[in-house]
Amino acid sequence: MLHDNLLNLGFSPNESTIYLALFNFGKIKAGELIIATGLHRNIVYTSLDSLVERQLVTKTIIKGVAHFVVNNPEALVSEIDNKKQLAKQMIKELHKKIETTQREVIIYEGLEGIKRIHEESLNSPTGTTFYMLGAPSFGVQEELNKYWQNYHKKRIKRGINFLGMYDKSVDEDILLNRNNLELCEVKYLPQDFDMPMWIYIVNDVCSLITAKENPLIINIKSKEIAKAFLQYFNYLWDQTDSKQKNQ
Repeated sequence: MLHDNLLNLGFSPNESTIYLALFNFGKIKAGELIIATGLHRNIVYTSLDSLVERQLVTKTIIKGVAHFVVNNPEALVSEIDNKKQLAKQMIKELHKKIETTQREVIIYEGLEGIKRIHEESLNSPTGTTFYMLGAPSFGVQEELNKYWQNYHKKRIKRGINFLGMYDKSVDEDILLNRNNLELCEVKYLPQDFDMPMWIYIVNDVCSLITAKENPLIINIKSKEIAKAFLQYFNYLWDQTDSKQKNQ
């Protein structure tokens, strides 16, 4: 039973045999342990070295001869605790590697693709901010505008913020409507600023959308890319307070 339990704790069969044998003695020489266990001397010495390294056994030199004594069995718990701490440190480092290397690109098409990325954004935690940059009049056409009304109701209910910048092709009434919503503020892009597509940013995801009859949506999951686009958004946001076309 003890032997099997030690195997479950990561002991090799030989380490388990030698570790248990040490409890039958006080200080013991390796040669005496070889006789007691019947194991080959190389196996005994290798296993003893491993147990000493794991701080489960203490090695002392008496008159030039190595003696071994088993440590308090509580050392087994200490060894596991040390491994847990090491595992936690490794997990943190591995998560950092995932954050810097994990990328995913998905392509959607059509108005349904635009709706889909917005529905996915609603899964964000309360307090998240959804950023919109450069939406043209295409983005507020009748079919989409009906969807936006429903989307913003759900967004507000979930406590998600919305900051947006429209190009000058969008009617002022749209901006007035959005600015009257909770957790929402929108502006026009700086004067004479033209964008070939519009962009959404939320968490570590950014979406690039072409303003065509059948729009193409490139959805990119990358912390680095999302951060870069967010810096671009913040730069433009600070350049203007325009909420009217003639400002």
